[in-house]
Amino acid sequence: MQETSWTGKHAPAAISVALQSASSRSLNVGLVVGPGFSQISLAAVCDIFSAVNQVERADRIRLHRVSITGAPVTAAGGLHFTPDTGIACLQDRMARARGLDAVFTCCGEAANSPFEKPLLALFRKCRRNKIPLYSLGEETSLLVKAGLAGRATPHWSRLAYLREQHPEVELSENLYHLDGQISTCSGHAATLDFAVKFLAEAVGADVAGAVCRQLLIGFPRDSSQSQVKVDYHRIRNAPPHLKQAIEAMHDNIEEPLPLQEIARAADVSLRQIERLFAAHLAASPGRYYRNIRLEVAKQMIEQTDLTLFDIAAATGFGSANNLTKVFKAQFGKLPREFRKLAKGS
Repeated sequence: MQETSWTGKHAPAAISVALQSASSRSLNVGLVVGPGFSQISLAAVCDIFSAVNQVERADRIRLHRVSITGAPVTAAGGLHFTPDTGIACLQDRMARARGLDAVFTCCGEAANSPFEKPLLALFRKCRRNKIPLYSLGEETSLLVKAGLAGRATPHWSRLAYLREQHPEVELSENLYHLDGQISTCSGHAATLDFAVKFLAEAVGADVAGAVCRQLLIGFPRDSSQSQVKVDYHRIRNAPPHLKQAIEAMHDNIEEPLPLQEIARAADVSLRQIERLFAAHLAASPGRYYRNIRLEVAKQMIEQTDLTLFDIAAATGFGSANNLTKVFKAQFGKLPREFRKLAKGS
C-alpha cells in the first residue's frame, strides 16, 4: 500500500494569511455537525476552544454551532447535538466583514447521503471566500470525491477504497494535514492533536501550551505520525520483528506481499516468522494476513457501494468469487448479506 508523507516539495502550506492576520483578535469559527458524527471529535474541538477562552479570560474564539438543516443531530454513539442555527445562516455570515475566520466540519454521514449537496455547496463557498476549512470526519471522503482536495488524510479504514477510486489524489496515512485552504484529519482522538496545532498557528504557541496544561494534554502528536491501524494491544509485548511483519502486511493490502517478502521486511527468516506468529498470535502468517485483508473488505462492503469485483481487487483477493468464498468462511454470511444489514434494509 502506498504511503504518503508530505515533506520536501509536498510540505503543507502555512495557515492562511487571513487567519494569521486575525490571530490578535477574536476568531469566529463555524462548527458544522452532521448525523453520525464522532463524539470524540466534537468534544475535542468544543473543549479545546472553550479552554482558550478560559485561559485568556476573553472570547478569543467564538464558536458558532451549526447543523446542516438547523435541527438537532445524533452521533454514532447516541449523543444528541443541538445547534445554534443551520448551514444556510452560516453561509449568509460568510458574506459579512469578518464574518467567519474558519469552518470546522464533523460529519459521520456525508457522501451518498441527503447531506452531500448542502455540504458541497458550503465547501465551495468556503473556497470562493477564502475561508479555511477543517474536515474532521467522513466529509473528507466527500472532499476527495468532489475533487476539492488534492491531498487528504482520511481514516485508515477508508484508505483502500479511496485509493482504488481516486488514484489521482495524494492520500496519507498520517494523523492530519494542515493546509492554507483545506485541512483534513483522520478523526476521533487525532482531532485533539489537530485542534492543538490549529491553536498554535491561529492564536499562538503560548496560548496552545496553556490550553494543553489546562486539559492535561502532555505531548500533542505531530502531523507526520501515522495512524494506529495495527491491533497493538494484542502484540504490545511481542518481539519487534513480529510488529514489523504485521506493519508490512497492513501496508500492502491491494497487492499482498509473498511471505518471504514479509520475513525480509522484518529482517528474519520465513521459519522464524512462522514461529513468532504461532507463539504470539496462535495463527500462521498467511491466515493472519488474509484476516487483515478480509477486515478491510468487510469495511468496504459495509461503507461503500463498490462492486465485489472492485473490493476484491482493492484487497488482493483477485476475483469476486474468491472473495465471497473466504468471506463466508470467515464471517458466516455472504458479502451481500453483510451489506444489506449495514444499510438496515
